[in-house]
Amino acid sequence: MDNREIRHERRKKFFIQAAMEILKTGDESLINAKEIASRAGYSASSLYDYFENLDELLITSVDEYMEGIKEIMLEEIDKKKLITDKIKVSYIVCTKYFLDNPLLFKTVFMSGITKAGFPSDPALMPKLHKMEIERHKALEDLETLFHLKKGSASIIEQILTPNMFGMLYMFFFGIYRYSKEKFLQIMEMNIDNVLKPFKEIETGKSNKFN
Repeated sequence: MDNREIRHERRKKFFIQAAMEILKTGDESLINAKEIASRAGYSASSLYDYFENLDELLITSVDEYMEGIKEIMLEEIDKKKLITDKIKVSYIVCTKYFLDNPLLFKTVFMSGITKAGFPSDPALMPKLHKMEIERHKALEDLETLFHLKKGSASIIEQILTPNMFGMLYMFFFGIYRYSKEKFLQIMEMNIDNVLKPFKEIETGKSNKFN
């Protein structure tokens, strides 16, 4: 990498850091090219020398936070002995983080702030994708432990993950008028209900699925 490329990447990081600071404030009114560029120390027009559009910058900035969430998640997973508890805490960590930082969730996963929609392409948000891989590992361990049919981990994930995102959508849209504490209780109850037969076997309360 030559000096020009080094300068380019350094300035690009200034924009990302500025956007991350704004996202952390939770103030949606500050999400605009002029405000982000000002905080980065550049003009609004120069932002487009480093990003195709504002959406790309915002998504890149949110993705930077995913690395931190992943580290917290892995720490909490390591504290748990039961596989079912590891799966549960992986979802609870993500839920708590988004509840405490709503603008991070809204920026990428809810319409109105960016045009990108849900970032299903791993190339769009690589750190988010890596976090999802780590979360999926616990589900794969469950599949192995219980000698489940191959692909069962993905089926369980297709129940738990949409439940998490769907509940967060409804919470942030104001459809769920719960406190954060009540919301988390409901989330935990939903996860417990899905994992109940596996948890009972893990804890010796049952020796077969009901």
